Amino acid sequence: MIALSFGGNDDFPMRNFLRNLIGSFVRKRIDKALGTDEDDNQDDENEDWSEWEESETDWKKNEKLIRNFDEAADLDEERLRWLAFGAILTNSQHDATRSLESIYQKGFHRGSLKKLWGCHDADAVRKKITRFLNEDTGRIDAVYNVLKLHKTYEAFAHAYPELASDEEKKDTYKSFYAVRASIMEIIEEEYEEGYFDEKTFTDVETLAAWNYARAANVARLGFNAGFIDEDEAWQHLKTISEHAEKQYKDWHEYGIAFIFGRFLAWDEDVETFVTGIVDELWDFDESIWGDVDIQES
Repeated sequence: MIALSFGGNDDFPMRNFLRNLIGSFVRKRIDKALGTDEDDNQDDENEDWSEWEESETDWKKNEKLIRNFDEAADLDEERLRWLAFGAILTNSQHDATRSLESIYQKGFHRGSLKKLWGCHDADAVRKKITRFLNEDTGRIDAVYNVLKLHKTYEAFAHAYPELASDEEKKDTYKSFYAVRASIMEIIEEEYEEGYFDEKTFTDVETLAAWNYARAANVARLGFNAGFIDEDEAWQHLKTISEHAEKQYKDWHEYGIAFIFGRFLAWDEDVETFVTGIVDELWDFDESIWGDVDIQES
């Protein structure tokens, strides 16, 4: 096992060790995209972020690096479970889901925190985590708990003609059922019959997973940005898991809650997350979600 501890100079022993293992080809790819200079100035953070964003598809080629990070972390089941609540966004960033330590350099994480979450320092990271943990999802929960009762927009419109005829919301409602259909289509194509119970849609009562996943992402980014230390990061992740496990009985429910939480909160395209969750994280033979139960054993 390679220690996860960081030196006082913010060195990354595990990352540097593994980068040497991967070989010069992948190292050059990482160095080209992220830069080798760990300078903390804003220009470097912006450059690391923008080059990663422009080269996002390239990170799918770094599966070997991610696997090595996951294996080297060698975490116990408890810590793996804490990380699992943030796996949706970690996976979407093409990073190692089974490791607290990231494959990316510090500048990328500082840029991510600024551009995604508006966090510039440790206090901002802590406040953002607290906000996500306490943010009320009552408004979107109420909408979801009506929409979830039907499989299609037509069935919803028949049951609630006044709601369905709202011109400002009609497209959102139609898109909701398109997302639902997309989820079921992937499940039917990728998994055996009986793998997923459609009752999961109605069993979900709150979309707070959207907040829990974001809180976990901020904690992990905050650690890799050097804003909070390892012990604090694990404590935040532990707290997030204690909140989440009270709301969901399995990873199917958690994934559904995240997808529709993001969709109804931001009214944005969620197909990337549908693929990441349904096609990847729900592949329990391969993903971190297959390693641990959502409930503490």
